[in-house]
Amino acid sequence: ALFGPRRLNRAVLFGGEARDGSLCQRIARGLRGPTQIADPFSMLKCGSSASVQGVDVQSLQSGWVVALGLCQSPTEL
Repeated sequence: ALFGPRRLNRAVLFGGEARDGSLCQRIARGLRGPTQIADPFSMLKCGSSASVQGVDVQSLQSGWVVALGLCQSPTEL
């Protein structure tokens, strides 16, 4: 109702709950449109020597999307 006749182009799910595959599938079916899960680490350039203790950057880490976004934001407040 808020956007009138405009259709949803896509939905991007992020945050800790995006790790729940069945929840994401139910949301995608309910929206009846393209849906994807955000992976913030996929946009970072990590050298071969980069390591983060306790975080597997090779797997989906959607719970880190807010923290990484804040780290990349301008700091001139």
